[in-house]
Amino acid sequence: MDGTASRSDLTPEHTDDVLEEVERDRRFNCARLPASETARLYVHEVLGEISRLECRRRGRKAADLERHVAGVTALSLDLIHREMTKERGWIAVSLDKAEYTPKTRKAPFLTESFVQLVRLMHTSGLIELRKGEQGAFGTGRRTTVRAGKWLLDRMEACEVFLGDISIDPALSGDNLVLRAAKVRGRSRDLKVPETEPMARRRAEMTLINSWLADAEITWAWHEEDFKVDLGDRFLRRIFNGSPDLGGRLYGGFWQGLKNVARLDSILFGDDRAVSLDFGQMAVRSAYSEVGVPPPDGDLYEVPGLERYRYGVKRVLNALLAAPQLPQRFPAGSRGDIPKHVSFNFVLDAIKSKHAPIVPLFGTGVSLRLMYLESEVLVAILLRLRELGTVALPIHDCLLVGESNRTIAKETMETVFKGMLGSTPTIDETMGSGTYTPYAGGLSTPTVAPDRPHKKGG
Repeated sequence: MDGTASRSDLTPEHTDDVLEEVERDRRFNCARLPASETARLYVHEVLGEISRLECRRRGRKAADLERHVAGVTALSLDLIHREMTKERGWIAVSLDKAEYTPKTRKAPFLTESFVQLVRLMHTSGLIELRKGEQGAFGTGRRTTVRAGKWLLDRMEACEVFLGDISIDPALSGDNLVLRAAKVRGRSRDLKVPETEPMARRRAEMTLINSWLADAEITWAWHEEDFKVDLGDRFLRRIFNGSPDLGGRLYGGFWQGLKNVARLDSILFGDDRAVSLDFGQMAVRSAYSEVGVPPPDGDLYEVPGLERYRYGVKRVLNALLAAPQLPQRFPAGSRGDIPKHVSFNFVLDAIKSKHAPIVPLFGTGVSLRLMYLESEVLVAILLRLRELGTVALPIHDCLLVGESNRTIAKETMETVFKGMLGSTPTIDETMGSGTYTPYAGGLSTPTVAPDRPHKKGG
């Protein structure tokens, strides 16, 4: 253990205090791959320089050469990726040979030869290295490296940008995560059971990740200006305590963006993005759970509370999430409901509107409903993959190209009805930006079509 907190372990009040430490010690990502000719040229030049430095009299065997090329590729790309996302940032690598055994290595090229590669690149000045040190109470540090001047110069000369670097899904770790319930605001990962259903889900996620990795997804602006890593497309399904609870898809650069940025900046080739969002998904899933079709119209429009839809939505979802029936407004659920309106009045109005699902109130069923939602979304993604229509998932929503919104919407409706037994409401949202086409994508008129200069350029 090195004592460094992970971002997922941080509470909001601690984030600002240790964020710099977390960023500085980001682990080496062994899954980096070139996604363009410029990135491949950069890797080729790095391989040539390392060959010159090694002065080997005998060539490597075929298998050793393959591992060597893969190691140089991943390390050299991750070093400049780090530089582009955090100037002069470090990445953590281990020089402990115990981490490079057949049982512990995370990639085929992570053998003892990789340690020798790191040392060679350090002694020759290709990388800067800080040795790790022991420490108590979280003061220790891993061994960290960052790109040296030669690598930075080659990055500049080859004009490598974030969009030129991709990820190998096969080396990105397990795409299924089983997470224990939180204790004092923290949770831990559990062992994913080796069952047929989980094997099927893992295979499904492998198909989805491979599909998205090769998809033509671009950026209306210069992604480097926004530190957007278009190669970050690896998705994981995270289950909560049990394989039939939760299961939403997390990851991907688009999930970390604000909605306006997604719609105004993400492009599917030259096609602007459209958001297709399942309306009232949790409530519709609840009706499916009890085997009763939901009423027509807006499920959050309750007689007597028509003016307070937002508050009704929050209370209704809180009732499905609560482990027991609340006696007052759950924290943060009142929303826009005035203070003179009592909780019992709201509860009775909701019960009257949604009598079939009242038995689910106060049973903590929301994670089960979230699982149904995630199953529907995965099935939709797999169907769209077969149809050749790229889509980026955001829980109960999809981003698709404008020209494909009709086929995507029809697919969402068909799969939803087939799995949950009712016709969904799908809200469609488009960006508000004004675009003008230029070679390689679309952009606002204020953005020049040529690639930006690097710092100091």
